[in-house]
Amino acid sequence: MKKLDFFPSPYPDECYYSILCRYHVQCGNEYPAETIYELFGNSQNQTSTIFVPRRMELVDIWLLDIAETMKESIINNHTMYPYMSTHYPEVLVDAIEQIRRGIECGASVDLKYVQKARRLWSSHLRFCSQCMHEDKKKYGESYWHRIYQLPEIERCPKHGGWIQNTDIPIRMTRIRFFPASSYYEASQIQTREHALGKYVVQYELIASSTEWLLENGLESKEAWLTRRITDIWEEKGRRISLTDIRQEMSIKSNTYRKYGEMIDALIKQLNSENQ
Repeated sequence: MKKLDFFPSPYPDECYYSILCRYHVQCGNEYPAETIYELFGNSQNQTSTIFVPRRMELVDIWLLDIAETMKESIINNHTMYPYMSTHYPEVLVDAIEQIRRGIECGASVDLKYVQKARRLWSSHLRFCSQCMHEDKKKYGESYWHRIYQLPEIERCPKHGGWIQNTDIPIRMTRIRFFPASSYYEASQIQTREHALGKYVVQYELIASSTEWLLENGLESKEAWLTRRITDIWEEKGRRISLTDIRQEMSIKSNTYRKYGEMIDALIKQLNSENQ
């Protein structure tokens, strides 16, 4: 591995794998194995980069001066980690936080969070036809969005259209690069009707909720509680009680046991501001 002469600037919601696909095209290597070796120095399962921030310690070598900023951006904005961190075991969340700080955690931890991500793997690479058209028009090329690679996402939260499967099996991404721009050029991409049409509202809710988790999943529990309770305080006319919070948020007893002191103090602080 060595410092790279260039690295593609990530597009909004582009998955890590898509960034690597664009690097492969732009660097001019004929074979995927050349690019994989250039980046990782050994055999590397590319499928995992659709979902998790794998081998982030190498970004320090690739990019040097901008490594810290790029690593932070990839982890937060171009992998499923913000979504997955809401239900990952604490030991794995802590491991990725160490990787974020430039500490290598070893192959065993790397393998564990890759294995955890397998339940998220869909059968094929997926896309929104309207997003693909818009990306081509705006950026001159299309790319793989991370949100559409989650198997439960069936509706585009931006356009409201159905998400479509490509003819590229997800298992084929293991050792090959499939740039979305090549798929766009080779295919007649059209919108389509969907067999699950009667569940439009439910799938749109899933899409919007997942989009929120991808953008806000790394927010700490304390920060989320503070923001949510403050919103309720505003909605209730700037005066609330613990009963209001329990009713609006359905706080479970174990959550209150852990954060009750903080919640009580925040309620007291907010109410005092209105006196």
